[in-house]
Amino acid sequence: MFSDESSAQGFILCLSFICVLILNMPASRLYVGKSIFVCFSCSIVSLQ
Repeated sequence: MFSDESSAQGFILCLSFICVLILNMPASRLYVGKSIFVCFSCSIVSLQ
């Protein structure tokens, strides 16, 4: 799925960051949604 380990590690770090955001700020779902969107966009760009 990932072209190299660095992009995979970055993706895992981003998922961990999103989990922390969800645990700390459960009310701001729009902000979490934007973070997830940015994370997936960056991961897709790094894969190409």
